[in-house]
Amino acid sequence: MSFLVSVAIVRLLLGAVFAAGAVNGFLILAGRKPFMPVNREATDLLIRAGYLYPLVKITELAAGILLLSGQFVPAGIALLAPIVVNIFFMHLLHDKPLIGVGVLLVGMELYLMLAYRDYFLPMLQLHSPL
Repeated sequence: MSFLVSVAIVRLLLGAVFAAGAVNGFLILAGRKPFMPVNREATDLLIRAGYLYPLVKITELAAGILLLSGQFVPAGIALLAPIVVNIFFMHLLHDKPLIGVGVLLVGMELYLMLAYRDYFLPMLQLHSPL
């Protein structure tokens, strides 16, 4: 399998996971039964925070759509980075049986960051030209 094909597969999978997760979250906010299992404790905590749960789900949906569409992919990757880190640590610290989900998401995110590294490297310059 070529590198470009593997990048496209990982991009589409990660986009689908987060787009579906966002829709699942909107179902919960609407008082409907989610179609995917969720960590009720973490979900309830974020919902009680008020703005945070809808903000995370809107961000997941936007980033998922960017990855699925192939448009502004580096922006989608950057939007998902803090969410993926939080998912990983939530599983590591509070939901160890599902740590594999967190590891898989981190791996997919890092793989895409590596594939699109030329878009991210300019942000890591010590001195900017302006």
